[in-house]
Amino acid sequence: MRNSMVKRYAIVMLIGVALNLGLYQIAHIFHLPAWIDNIGTAYAALILEPSAGLLVAFATNFYQAAFVYNSSSIVYYAVSASAALSIGILMRKQGKVAWTRLFLSLLCYLAVSSLLSTILTLWRTAGVPDSAWEHHFYDLALTAGLPNWLSCLFGIAVLKFSDSVVMGVLLPILFHLTPKLLKNEQIEQIVSWKNPYFHKREELP
Repeated sequence: MRNSMVKRYAIVMLIGVALNLGLYQIAHIFHLPAWIDNIGTAYAALILEPSAGLLVAFATNFYQAAFVYNSSSIVYYAVSASAALSIGILMRKQGKVAWTRLFLSLLCYLAVSSLLSTILTLWRTAGVPDSAWEHHFYDLALTAGLPNWLSCLFGIAVLKFSDSVVMGVLLPILFHLTPKLLKNEQIEQIVSWKNPYFHKREELP
């Protein structure tokens, strides 16, 4: 039983890391105004538990700090962790996945991750963004007369909004495609008309 649980966690977490890195590469190659490198983190937190999402986030950020950015970028783990906590905690109700809370969870992720990322960027680079799209929106805000910190927040929030939209589309699809054997044994989905990806309805006891 324990070996089965370890295998299940290992498989889902590997899928989560692959999703993070793969989707990030897609966004980079096609120059999309998004990072989409936290989808796998949210997926692991939803399928298993928040701590699994935290581990996926750490593995992703460690890889990016070592091979994509630089060592100082590891501090953005706090931003990735917000995805694991927002989705893994808020989307659960009495041990079940409450899809009616998806919008609230995404809104929380958008707000918290944008603020954390802004604070860290102000600390690391005095608010000057690293990515091209982020810099584009940052420059637009500066041109409009916004102060540096608010321009930094705006540039980050636009990309985080894109991330949140993609996350909201992919999470229900990924959840539906995941075999039952890989899901947390206590997870049951709560579905209503508010969730367009499913058609049946299951009420809480």
